Amino acid sequence: MSQILKDTTLFFSQDMLNLAMVIPVMDHIDEVLSSQSLDRQYNISIRASLGLSKKTLNHYYSMTDMFEVFRIAMGMYLTNLSTSSTNCIVSTSTAPSAQA
Repeated sequence: MSQILKDTTLFFSQDMLNLAMVIPVMDHIDEVLSSQSLDRQYNISIRASLGLSKKTLNHYYSMTDMFEVFRIAMGMYLTNLSTSSTNCIVSTSTAPSAQA
């Protein structure tokens, strides 16, 4: 967990960071917190701390939905995911018509 936090700190210290780059990092941190808060190899107090950290992260993450710039960035992020996916399916009903 400490390596994830260190990497995240270094990532967020970049000069050319934008909101669309932050979203996948927050998702990754959320996944790590989720899995490690349930991992019985850690002491119960550590798991509880990880769970509270996840709750705090989700609180701030949910607040970002109120900002238009976040919704725009999220659209950019989802567009990049769908165009880079090898399983992307384009519906013929939404394809542009050959008649123009």
